[in-house]
Amino acid sequence: MAHKILELAQGMEKGGRTKRIAETAIGLKRHGWEVKVLSMTPVPDWVKTRYQGSVDWLDLQRRNKLDLQYLLRLARLIKSERIALIHAHCEGSYFYGGLAGKICKVPVVGTYHRSDLSYFKRHWKLRLLARLLTRAVAISNDRMNLIQSNLNINPQKTTLIHGGINLDSFQLLPSEEIQRLKQDFGLQAKRILLSIGHLGPIKGHQITLQALPQVLEKFPDVIWVVAGDGTNEDYERLNREIKKLGVADSVKLLGQAHNIIEWLNICDLFVQPSIEEGFGLVFVEAGACKKAVVATAVGGIKDIVVNGETGLLIAPNDADALAEAINTLLADPAKAADFAEAGFRRVYDYFSMDAMVEKYHSLFAELLATEQDPRA
Repeated sequence: MAHKILELAQGMEKGGRTKRIAETAIGLKRHGWEVKVLSMTPVPDWVKTRYQGSVDWLDLQRRNKLDLQYLLRLARLIKSERIALIHAHCEGSYFYGGLAGKICKVPVVGTYHRSDLSYFKRHWKLRLLARLLTRAVAISNDRMNLIQSNLNINPQKTTLIHGGINLDSFQLLPSEEIQRLKQDFGLQAKRILLSIGHLGPIKGHQITLQALPQVLEKFPDVIWVVAGDGTNEDYERLNREIKKLGVADSVKLLGQAHNIIEWLNICDLFVQPSIEEGFGLVFVEAGACKKAVVATAVGGIKDIVVNGETGLLIAPNDADALAEAINTLLADPAKAADFAEAGFRRVYDYFSMDAMVEKYHSLFAELLATEQDPRA
């Protein structure tokens, strides 16, 4: 009988973490595991629709942040479902999943996703949560260093597993199709800079805005397209800056977009000067669509983008450096094409969904074998 895994999520909001949780579950099922996914908060309709028929959901929601009844209900569910291993995602699930795992005597793996560095600071609460885990997974080398040094996790209890994408779903469109799409979008005479990510400040869109006038001075045909949603405050903040800089005709805020692959195919450069990134799945997606990248040397981006080989990396919060990097690649299409080709090869070598799932499969099998071996 197949072992049963519980993917325990603190929440399933928009972003790379939700993709990773759902698609890990799908991939593990192909390896013969029985996988259930449980979100501690309501699963948005768009997530259920996107993964309908491919993800098996359990329904058990937490009432508030400290809900001890939830812990008991979770432990009962783990026993009734005969869960063999818990895979927890973010702090709330480390707490409830970690304690439930101890009650039920099953191993608990915690994957550290966060972009916000405050979740990796030297704090007793974060270190205590880490002690509830049987194994900690870092999604980048940067996060690996942080969990070992700041959270005091024994290196022997840590594993590096990068994010991955389903490479088959990232189709490279022929040039005639790209031209048709640009015409349909009314952008046939434009050089397109593309960013993908929510509109919060951590994604650095405000830095791109500040750099845009310097880019337009040299390349007036540039338009910057942002695919991502945000709060009303996010939109107001960016629109104020757009108006202040006088670049409204050169900015297109798409909101939540569902045709990302089309935009990745038609853009000239992928630009995202994130203030911080835990991993940065969109940079892998850009590479899969053969796009040179301009980004910041922070977090997991450094694992994906090789400076001077697959793109250009700059320091965060530096609009002048960002403008210079964009202008450099727009002025040298041959160099941008070389970067794009190298990035494409790197994604296929290191960042496939199959590679990511295989590493989780091996880790879970190792832990369950250790649990069953009385000599371990």
